Amino acid sequence: MKGWEGALAVCPPQLVGYFASPEYRTFRCKPNCAIPDYLAFLFATPWFYNQLNIFAKGIGGRRNRIHPDQFLSLSVPMPNITKQEEILKVYNKLDIVKLSHVESLPIFEAFIPSVLDKAFRGEL
Repeated sequence: MKGWEGALAVCPPQLVGYFASPEYRTFRCKPNCAIPDYLAFLFATPWFYNQLNIFAKGIGGRRNRIHPDQFLSLSVPMPNITKQEEILKVYNKLDIVKLSHVESLPIFEAFIPSVLDKAFRGEL
């Protein structure tokens, strides 16, 4: 309904059967056709967000909601299950690299004053 805000979610298996609100539509993946984690990956991309924006007319609180039939009319790249699994493996590896980068960034930033000090004194 509010996909233009990024309000999309793929629920983990332990939440199947729970309800958030009757206002928000829910869909189930067809077995052997779609992996929920693949859709979660796809839904988080700027490409998909731009697809949803096609249906989101208006500004702010007056912006039109995205109706289920509009959402279902989107053309989404759906490779076979094996390819979806391969894509997820690559994506998960990238996620690990990103996390590692985020964790190590403060360490590198701590060296900057020392490096600049030595550079300005001509010690480098």
